[in-house]
Amino acid sequence: MVSVPVELGLTKTEYVRSESTAAVRPALLRSRWWLHAYERGHLTVASKQSIQGALAEADVGLCFVPTAHRLWSGLPTVFDLLDNWLIHPQLGQSCRPAYEAEYRASFDNAAWVTANAEGTADLALSFGRQAVLLTNGVDREAFQRRARRSAARWRVELQALPRPWLVYVGKMQQRVDVELLTGLLRLGAGTLILAGPVLDRRWMRPLRGAAGVAWLGDVPYDDVPGLLAVADVGLIPHRVGHDFGGDPLKAHEYAAVGTRFVSTAIGGAQRIAAKGLVAHAKDDFVRAVVALGRDARSVEERLASAPGVLADSWDAKADTVVRLVAGERSGATSRRLSAGVSG
Repeated sequence: MVSVPVELGLTKTEYVRSESTAAVRPALLRSRWWLHAYERGHLTVASKQSIQGALAEADVGLCFVPTAHRLWSGLPTVFDLLDNWLIHPQLGQSCRPAYEAEYRASFDNAAWVTANAEGTADLALSFGRQAVLLTNGVDREAFQRRARRSAARWRVELQALPRPWLVYVGKMQQRVDVELLTGLLRLGAGTLILAGPVLDRRWMRPLRGAAGVAWLGDVPYDDVPGLLAVADVGLIPHRVGHDFGGDPLKAHEYAAVGTRFVSTAIGGAQRIAAKGLVAHAKDDFVRAVVALGRDARSVEERLASAPGVLADSWDAKADTVVRLVAGERSGATSRRLSAGVSG
């Protein structure tokens, strides 16, 4: 949960951390933990004091989690939709009725609703709320700075792997089209480099131990830009219809470092196509990756090819939220004044 004063710029941001008094309980509850995490009875005294202090100073709250509405009840809040929890396999379908109730409470309490993709905007509509579309973003300067810092090390670490280097960074779960990646391996299109935590071992099993796959594990985020910057081809191999309604962050990050990439035709495909290639069939995806082949450009050449100004940035998203809130509040004030004059 983040609280921000309503001004023409973000002058202060306070982050409030939720801490459970029982360290073991979250592990036992698994996905159901989210249904209990923001109940005040589970918070430490220090967390409660932090929350009360932040809310006392805030004009508006900004929340990304549908189960956190208990904390910002009574405070005008922007509810920003990320993944759709109602279709997210890691959050448990048995919890869906409970999550539906949490979403309804969040929508009922939110003064403004924003969504990071068309799918989450549709989620808002299903609850009777119109959302402002605000896609994910990337800090281009910071991302390129980190790419320069770690790219050379990545080249050394990967140098023994046959090229092209086909890189995917993300959570290894049902979102990944394993059949599609297996097709790439059958063609010998290059080395498939997978970086990220394995959340579903059974789902990823066809790729475990397969020839031509390099598993890097969970890479620290500061090192991700360098890995993307040395990739011959970046991949967004998500299953169409199973992308949980969100906006793929990797499309923005590939663009930030000038990396060529191929995506399946998931939600927001038209927007993604402005940055990279979008394939509408599995055979087309494989052919596009093979056609791109090895990228002979240096890291500096790749960085230089990236757009100088990215419209999809975190700053642009924050500015839009501030304008949305300030405009709505100013409009409400004007309407009240007009009503007073006319009366």
